[in-house]
Amino acid sequence: MRRITNIEINPPFEISCTFEDGTIKKTDLTELLQTPVFQPLSNPIHLMKAENRGYFVEWPEWEVDLSADTLWHLGKAVLKEERLKEEVI
Repeated sequence: MRRITNIEINPPFEISCTFEDGTIKKTDLTELLQTPVFQPLSNPIHLMKAENRGYFVEWPEWEVDLSADTLWHLGKAVLKEERLKEEVI
């Protein structure tokens, strides 16, 4: 089971997760936010209230969560070149 060590919410609807092996994946949540369960998070202020629980990311106020495995599979890996560019900026 994968474990998340850090999360960042990037407007408008993207979550960036760092996993314990050092892999960083970005997931665009736009489509997911169209479903009734996740619709409250379509408000960027609500989305920003994400909490890292290690094996999942949770929005406790709305009783919504996404597992680390789901975020791993939906996410796109951030290449080393992209990481370096972000660190320079």
